Amino acid sequence: MGQEKSHRLEIAKIKTLVIFLPPTLGDTINHRATLRSLCSGLPNAKIIAISSGLGLEILHIWPIAGVQILPRKNAWFHLLRAQPDVALFPYIQNKFIRLASRLKIPTRIGLTGGKHDDLLTHRIAKIPGEHQIFDLSARMLTEINTDYRENINIESEFLNLPPTIAIMTGGSEPQKNGPSNTFKKPLSISKTKITKSSTLAAPMKKVP
Repeated sequence: MGQEKSHRLEIAKIKTLVIFLPPTLGDTINHRATLRSLCSGLPNAKIIAISSGLGLEILHIWPIAGVQILPRKNAWFHLLRAQPDVALFPYIQNKFIRLASRLKIPTRIGLTGGKHDDLLTHRIAKIPGEHQIFDLSARMLTEINTDYRENINIESEFLNLPPTIAIMTGGSEPQKNGPSNTFKKPLSISKTKITKSSTLAAPMKKVP
């Protein structure tokens, strides 16, 4: 099951776009590429990123030029004022899909598999084996005729981290064999910028 055929938007008609990002640190760092692609692909549009928890913290202390950051709390009020043309949901979020529908955001593009797939105007089905952020985001951006132009260079991303940030990594699925090797080099390089760093990573196992 792949991406459903749908009417793709004209870039010139997109004035304001909101993307609902996950509250997790690692996913938010990866979605920096998504935000940069949106800014470069929609230079005349207002880009709003909504998150909470560690995701919101990383957006505040490590901002991307051209992206307005809003907390999930009272998001409805901010969105009512902003009146977005497009809402992006790169992971399943039943509550905010309902909110986007009630606020009559005309285009709602998101990952399917939740309770309210029927409220999405553009449904993006998960493809087994694809990267849940990079590949999925590329397919979502295709729906608004925008290329996924950026990619994450882990080493350069960490070299630009503020010196006070703490990094914790972990595999969310058993097939992810722990990110130790991925983060080992950038962490060692960035010791001059990060006062204290520790790597706590191990494959997560399913509990019977």
